Amino acid sequence: MVRIDRERMPVGEPFMLIEQGEDPRLVLVGQRLFLFYVYVDRNAKGDIVGTTIALAELDCADNFSLLHHIKLPKSPLGGKSQDTPDNAMPGYEKNWVPFTINDDTIGILYSHAPWIVLELVIAGEPSDWHFGATHRAPGIEWGYGEIRGGSVPLAYGHDQFITFFHSSARTGGKKIYYGGACVFSREAPYTPSAFTRLPLTTSPFKSGSDKHGWHLGQPIIFPLGAAYRDETASFDILCSLDDAFICRYSISDEDLDRYMAPIERDPEILRVLSHRKTSADDPDRLLYTSVSRIPFQDELIRFVNAMEISGALWIDMSADDGELLAVLNNQFTHSLSLALSPASRQSRERTCAINRLVNVSVGDPAQFSATIETAHRQADGETWMRLDAREEAIDIDAGIALGLELQANLMISGVPHETMQALYNQYRQLPGYGAHTIASADQLMFLFIAPAQRAKYHWFI
Repeated sequence: MVRIDRERMPVGEPFMLIEQGEDPRLVLVGQRLFLFYVYVDRNAKGDIVGTTIALAELDCADNFSLLHHIKLPKSPLGGKSQDTPDNAMPGYEKNWVPFTINDDTIGILYSHAPWIVLELVIAGEPSDWHFGATHRAPGIEWGYGEIRGGSVPLAYGHDQFITFFHSSARTGGKKIYYGGACVFSREAPYTPSAFTRLPLTTSPFKSGSDKHGWHLGQPIIFPLGAAYRDETASFDILCSLDDAFICRYSISDEDLDRYMAPIERDPEILRVLSHRKTSADDPDRLLYTSVSRIPFQDELIRFVNAMEISGALWIDMSADDGELLAVLNNQFTHSLSLALSPASRQSRERTCAINRLVNVSVGDPAQFSATIETAHRQADGETWMRLDAREEAIDIDAGIALGLELQANLMISGVPHETMQALYNQYRQLPGYGAHTIASADQLMFLFIAPAQRAKYHWFI
């Protein structure tokens, strides 16, 4: 241990606390000071065979002398596969991040993905210390490798903690370390609410730990402690640099706010769609979509590809799957997409821009009927219309009536079977269509093939 001044610079000579170990994290629990660190396990030959988290209690009043010292159990979750952190290695425990819950309990952020918090009860003698409740939540989706432990959490706002974490990922042939921050509740179940989507730090690419004798030579920077500086309204984060130095970086409240974003339970990602190409030169199609929609979208794309659906006009009145026009666009002369909100319109226009789609029209409800009428007059060939009744703004009765008027093939979703049966009986033209039910990953879809197209698609359905 070494004392530091207000600039976090060393003052005086360092003195020994524990004879061996690494990655120390100090947490103050009431008037008691605890040191969490990693103990390296070796066999009789001296070979490293694992790591264990050790816990020491220090006497603040007596020059931080050692009061108690124990090793905490490995695999505190019992080794169940569904509870295993993404970065778990059998026999190795590292990166436990402690924080104070109350005078008798330490919280331990055990894993960021999945999110797991343990409660360690420290009442009584060390022989009485034990793990209590375990809390779980969905993990943080982070694009820079597996998130691992970081700084001891600090109070953030009225009811939250903030901790600065690290991760590592191969980048340009090297394993690079990245740093970020996340915010979570101070109350059980300690659910995470926000994190920095982009890294706050990146280890220097051309520098590395090899200059200090480490054979792997990877550039390393990971945080262990943090403190808030009132006079500059900023956080100071103390890190290990290349396993040889202690370094510090600072980030202001203002900059941290710019990086911080709410955690989305259903994050949006950019993906390449497996659409049917008419030639080898056809470009790939890209789509931003929520993770939960991928299974249904994949199934719908495969269905459209397998049926070899094509035509003159595609009309999409749907929810977030409206961007699937990016797949169908090269199979239709023109595509129309109904956007029910400014966000929906922005999403569809972004899809068109990414894929350089020029034969797509995005409209709002006020003008969509007129747009359809104009496009249909100009269309020379098959028309398809997709209706998604999950959107309250979509009038399914009016949509079916319009589709029948256009003699379009219909794909209808978001309608209960009983309701669809009533609609089928209501519209006299529908019995002339080829009616089929498609059971998808998460919803039922009804397919109605127009009389003029039944022969074309008969082979499939």
